[in-house]
Parts: sequence; structure tokens; C-alpha cells
Amino acid sequence: MASGQDMRNGAATCDSLLAVQPDHDSINPEMRISAASGGGMLAIRFKKRNAIIGGAIYLYIAFMIVGLAFLSGIGAILALAYIGGCMYAIHAMIEGAHAKENSSTFEFKRYYGLDAFGVEWSSFFHVFKSKDLVSEAAISRIGASLNSDLVKHSLKKIDVVDKDSDLSQPELRSFFCTDGIKTSRGAVVTFVMYSSRVGDVQGLRWWIMARGVYDPNKKFWSILYSPITLPFLIVPYITGKLKPLNWIRSTDLGFYNGLDMLSFSRKMQFVAFYALVDTLESYGLDVSDLKSQVGSVLNINVSGGSANFGNVVQGAFNKIGGGVGKGKGHE
Repeated sequence: MASGQDMRNGAATCDSLLAVQPDHDSINPEMRISAASGGGMLAIRFKKRNAIIGGAIYLYIAFMIVGLAFLSGIGAILALAYIGGCMYAIHAMIEGAHAKENSSTFEFKRYYGLDAFGVEWSSFFHVFKSKDLVSEAAISRIGASLNSDLVKHSLKKIDVVDKDSDLSQPELRSFFCTDGIKTSRGAVVTFVMYSSRVGDVQGLRWWIMARGVYDPNKKFWSILYSPITLPFLIVPYITGKLKPLNWIRSTDLGFYNGLDMLSFSRKMQFVAFYALVDTLESYGLDVSDLKSQVGSVLNINVSGGSANFGNVVQGAFNKIGGGVGKGKGHE
């Protein structure tokens, strides 16, 4: 693995190569800086043809309702009430979920506790034994290490509540998270961290979550198709297995967007990993086993799935699991 100095030298070499190519001189410097820093240049616009297609569909439905009106006025009224009610319900689901997104408390029911932050990109879990409050110190150091070049704000505490009806009372746990800088196409990589302790055994886990930008076109079609889809969505929504925001998020599959998301996630992993190593070393804990995982943690490629890294007991058992495609993996 290349050292920090090597990576800095590599970056300087790339910059020098760009500088000697005359074709790049015509590029607006502000655009180059914005793209490199993830300034969020993409603005997804509502497509007018969607309104035309949607209008044509509902115009056809209107003619059918008018036809029903000649046969039964009550039937036409009920049809209009059903359509309007379905559209309102889907719109309320989306807006309600959107309003909760910036809250410091997130709720779920049994499954998908971190879905509010997007899709899991990768995760890391480390367990160690110490009488000191090492995990708290590690969180503090990792938060300080994730500087403004990577994230928009320092780690903030959030409460995630499981409101599963099978529980005698809701179960609340605290996490720490921060959003990374947006890519030029609006995608965001989020860093989420959780610590636990049982006696002297402590655990620290973090997730790299990825989510796309809100797409008004997807929201439009979700509402448009609501009279057909809503009956099949009511039960999953009530049980908490349905996430309305996933209907309207759009992650651009472009080459540069994927490159930026991979770059931001790797940098977050790099910073967090070495901040954890430094913290453990400062408390006199053996990190030789942890350092041996650095290549797997920082350099594994994930395509179409997710990867997990971690040790159950430091120095005793380690595993790396990956899923591709439909989630099949190996250990």
C-alpha cells in the first residue's frame, strides 16, 4: 500500500501532467475546483414529457369515469375519491419521510435501521479488550480526523429507535454520523459509527452509506401510479419495511460519479482506520493484527453488493465477507 507521501507525490504528478496539456487550459478553473471538491453541480429537472404522458393517462381515466357517471354517479364520485386519496397518501408518505431526514432521531421497525442514510457501501467492525474508555476516545479522534476536505460537519450524535410492536417498549441506541461532501452529481457518502461495551470488551463499528439525489421525476411517477400501487404498499409501510425516500432517490451511474463516491468512501475509511489505530496504540493495545487487515479494509473493490470487515476477538478470529449481485458471499 502506498504511503501518504507517495500519494501526495502522485497527486502532484497528476497536476503537473494536466498543466502541460493545452486542451485543459480552456476549462473554467471554477468548474474544475467545483467538480474536484464535490460542489454539487447537477440539478435534476422535472421532465415536461412526464407531465404530458401523465396527463394523457389521466385524461383517458377521466373519459372512463365520465362513462361511469352515465351509469352511476356514485361510482364516478367514488372513483375520483379513490384516485385523489391514493395520490395524497403517497405524497404524504414521501413528504413525511423527507421531513424526518434532518432530525436527530430516526425511527424504524425491526429492519433497516440505517436506511435513512442510503444503501450500505461497506462497513468495518473491531473488538478489543481494555478497562479504559478507549471507544469514546476513538470516536473523538476519528471525528477530529475527518476534516472539512471530506465532510461537511463534525460527527454528530443521533438516536435510532426501534419501534417494533413485538418489543415491550421502543429500543433506543445512539450513533454518530457525518455527511461527506456531495459529488458533482449530487450523491452523498455518509459515515456512521456505533460503539458498544460489555465489561472490559469494547466494540467499534462504522458504516459507509451512499445515497443519491432526489429525483422529481421519480416522485411524479410514484404519485401517478399510486391508485395501482398503494394497496400493495400499505402493509409494508405500516410494518416499517418500506422506505418512501428510496422511491425518489436517484444515484447517477456515470463514470465520474462512481469514481468520486469510491474516492470519498476510501478516504473516509483511510482516515477512520488510522485514527483508530493511533488511539489503540496510545492506550498500549496491540494493533499488529489490526494493521494486517489494512489492505483488505482499504483496497477491496465492491461491485453490486457490500463488504464487511472485522475481527470478533482481537488476535483470535478475523473474517472478511463480501456479497455481489444477489447477496451471495463467502467466508
